[in-house]
Amino acid sequence: MYGFENQGFSRSETLKDGIAVLSRYGDLIMARVLKQKAMEEIGEASSVPIINGMTEEYHPCQNLADLLTIQEKMGELVGLKIAYVGDGACNTAASTIIGCTGQGMNVTIVCPDYKEYSPNSDLLVKANKMFEGKVEVNHSLSGVIDADVIYTDVWVSAGMESEKLKHMEAFPPYQVNKQLVEKAKPNCIIMHCLPAKSGLEITSEVLDSSQSVVLDQAENRMHAQKGLLYWILKQEPREISV
Repeated sequence: MYGFENQGFSRSETLKDGIAVLSRYGDLIMARVLKQKAMEEIGEASSVPIINGMTEEYHPCQNLADLLTIQEKMGELVGLKIAYVGDGACNTAASTIIGCTGQGMNVTIVCPDYKEYSPNSDLLVKANKMFEGKVEVNHSLSGVIDADVIYTDVWVSAGMESEKLKHMEAFPPYQVNKQLVEKAKPNCIIMHCLPAKSGLEITSEVLDSSQSVVLDQAENRMHAQKGLLYWILKQEPREISV
């Protein structure tokens, strides 16, 4: 659902009222919105479970598909190293940090040496404190050394369109290309949550290579979300936290 953060579902209906009504129509709601604050308001207004389909801060459903893909290709998750290359402050990077460290993977965010392109410092502290896996930030391409997984996303995330020119100046050195991939483990897999801007954040040579698992990753969005829906709907109402 897009476009109702400020005005609800009609000119006269608030977001709170719209969600309260919508939650009477089904057993759960998946919302895909721009602002995290809107997602939290949706959760407060709903009488049924809410799934965060995406906000500008987090992309948890994507991470479920990512973890499923990594497990399919690599087996055991614990101890693997994933290097996220590009915008370390974006929603996909944040959910990669939370989800992957939560499963015992080690995460290296490889990003430009600017605060606005680096992960939130509080998130880094919490992840390293709460989870088995560890996360670090490396502003050098050496951060991909020994990586089992290289992950990237578009340089201009949703809601950041006004920053496009600045991003296009900062991110070219962090393109995922053949030379970068050669720094990682020989059997590393390449991930991208798609759609990709081939020739920008990733070259077509890498995107279409045998190490790329992006199509499996895309398919697993469906399977991971089916599993999530099943898990939520089979819970007793008292066990569901929204």
